[in-house]
Formats: sequence, C-alpha cells, structure tokens
Amino acid sequence: MRHHPVVDLVHRAVQADEQLGRRIVWERREPELTRLPVEPPEGAPEGPQRPVPLPDGEIERYSDRTWFSSLAGLASSLAATNDLKRAVVPVLDLIPKPARFGRDAFAARLDRVLAARGVVTMDPGALRRLDRLDVLVVAPGVLSEDGVAAAGADVVVAGSDHHGLRLVSLGPSPLDVHESSEDPVALVRRLQRESHVVGLVAAGPIAALAHADVAIGQVREGRPVPWEADVLVGPDLADLLLLVEATGAAREVSHQSVPPGAARRQHRGRRGLRRAAPHGP
Repeated sequence: MRHHPVVDLVHRAVQADEQLGRRIVWERREPELTRLPVEPPEGAPEGPQRPVPLPDGEIERYSDRTWFSSLAGLASSLAATNDLKRAVVPVLDLIPKPARFGRDAFAARLDRVLAARGVVTMDPGALRRLDRLDVLVVAPGVLSEDGVAAAGADVVVAGSDHHGLRLVSLGPSPLDVHESSEDPVALVRRLQRESHVVGLVAAGPIAALAHADVAIGQVREGRPVPWEADVLVGPDLADLLLLVEATGAAREVSHQSVPPGAARRQHRGRRGLRRAAPHGP
C-alpha cells in the first residue's frame, strides 16, 4: 500500500511528541540523577555487538514476505506487459502498508506514559523491541533481597507468566522463577544465540546491561545510577510491572499492524513469480 502523506505527517508528529516528553522528563530528573554516585559496571564486557542478529518479529516477517511478493508481482506483470512503467504501477499496491507505524505509535505513547511517571528512556529503540522480548533476566536485589521477596514481586512474576516472559534470576530466588549461576554477560549472550530477545533489569551498574536487548535499570537513592540501561525506572516495582505488561500489548499491536489476508496475497505473489520465472533445461 502506498504511503499517504497524512500518514507520514501523523507519524512525524507522534515521534516529535515522544521526543518532547523525553526532553521534559530528562530536564526534570537530571539534577537528581547526576548527583547520585557513579561506579563502573560490575563484570567485564565481552564484545560490543550482539552475537547474532536480533530475531524478526511479526512485523519484520510480514514486511520481508510482502517485499518478496512485490518483486514477484513485478516479474509477473513485466512478463505479461513487457512494459516496465506499466508493470511497476500495480506493484506499488503490494508494498507493505506502514506496519511499523503501529509499533512506533505504541512505543511513542508508552514512552510518554513512562515520562509522566518520571521514567527516563535513554534508548527509545528498546521500547520498539518489546514485542519480541521473551526472556527477562533479573539481577539480585530487584525482586528479592537476602532471601525475602520484595513487595509486589509476586505480581511481576504473575504478569511475566501471563505475557509469555520467562523470568531468570541471577542466583537463588525465593520466587517461582528460573535460577542461573552463570556469569550475567555470558548468560545474556547465550540466550541471544539461542534466538531469544533478552531483557535485563538491575538495581545497579552491571556490564550485562550493555548486552541486553532491553536493559532496565532501577534508580535508588544513594546508589550508583545504572547508566548502561535503556530505561531508568523507579525504585519500586510499579514501573517494571508496567513494562512487563507492555510486552503483551506490544505483541498485540504488532499483530494488529499486519493487514488481514496478507499471507493470501503473498502466496499469490509467489505463484506469479514462479509463472514468470524462466524454466530451466
């Protein structure tokens, strides 16, 4: 589907509003954040890049398939008309509708909601990866401390379960979650190699935050700020719970952003490509 100028205009307006919200919350929180202690992250980093490419989500798969179908339609139309100009025009209608606009609009609105709560989003791209997040690694001191569950921890666990997020605790936990004694950086990178999109939440600066696909840092009074995080949340679990619940909403938005019947049109495009392709000996 060809992009309508109004759609592009709305998209830019949504992005501008998101940027305004981030600027406002940063100006409000900067004096507080910059007076807190600074410490280098715990643990040695292991290479700056993700070990494997980020897995595709529903929008990426739809876009890839539809572009393939667009090329297939071009080949079929060109074979039928032998006129490149005439062949290109109908193929423009096969180009993906701006499915990413739906995800962007959701992420921008979420960013605004977070900003109103005092949450600082350092990397807005992290919010656009929530629809693919499927593992959340939890550092010590977030959901429990000294073997005692934090207030609201059970709600976070239940919410993660409900939205298809596997919780992995770094070390022992009194909660019903997976536990790991693996080095945090090694754990995150191993999960990424296993095709997971990995989030990590920590209450202080640890090197693994720089490797997570969605890095969440809790800001606590008197503690070093986890500047490696993509999102800086409050000391209680309310902001974390909101992000957990946002993963489910983000998946639904991505699903709704893919037009119904797309697979059927893509199948027709592939058939066109096969018919247009020259036969081998």
